[in-house]
Amino acid sequence: MSSSEPSNALISPCVCVCGVALSMLSVQVHATTGNIYYLRVAHSDTIDYIRRIIAKKTKLSKERILLLYKDRQLRDGSLEEHNIRDGSKLHLVPSVETGLLVSTP
Repeated sequence: MSSSEPSNALISPCVCVCGVALSMLSVQVHATTGNIYYLRVAHSDTIDYIRRIIAKKTKLSKERILLLYKDRQLRDGSLEEHNIRDGSKLHLVPSVETGLLVSTP
């Protein structure tokens, strides 16, 4: 189910605590379920911060959120370091941890 309504938008503040205006950009996050989340974030925001925003919206734990950009996994760093620009699309893949099952005779 795709959601293109602005009500899905999560807004970061446009002014830093120190009073400096931040350069904001719009990012789309496409989930494997078909949902689309629209984020308004700063270039300097970290991948960890983006994962926390998405975790709140999707009710997944932050550790289970895997973000991809141009077929690369985003683990850490800022949006600017990953060259993510205004209008970029990220892909959300919930990571599933699997373990070996040991059967006892």
